[in-house]
Amino acid sequence: MNHTESIEIENLQLIKDFPAVTLYQFSTNKLYFKFKEGADMELDEMIELTNTFLPYAELGRRFLITDARVINYNISPEARDYVAKHKRAPELGLRSALLVNSIGIRLVANFFIRFNKPNIPTRLFNDESKAINWLNSID
Repeated sequence: MNHTESIEIENLQLIKDFPAVTLYQFSTNKLYFKFKEGADMELDEMIELTNTFLPYAELGRRFLITDARVINYNISPEARDYVAKHKRAPELGLRSALLVNSIGIRLVANFFIRFNKPNIPTRLFNDESKAINWLNSID
């Protein structure tokens, strides 16, 4: 387990910038999704995002870190359901850590986990190092 891993800009390699989220490669086996303040993500953008990151997952980048530590963003119910139920995700052995930093965001993220029931292991974290350690412990 690499305890020195941290999500710093110099550790990220840009894959693609979307209107609602920026996708990066982080280390050899992780992808990092950074939500933008005020973003609205609809189904079409979620499909494009998924189609962009799945080839990376097929190459072994199986661990997803979603940084939802912004105050104001929205993901449509259709987009949430699409990503939660994607059939390829379990086949690829994907795991997801969601970074949150407020009670409001934690409530929304817990609602996503309980209501949409992602078909891959998904956990919430306030601390990015704990999220990274959890993902690393799975491998």
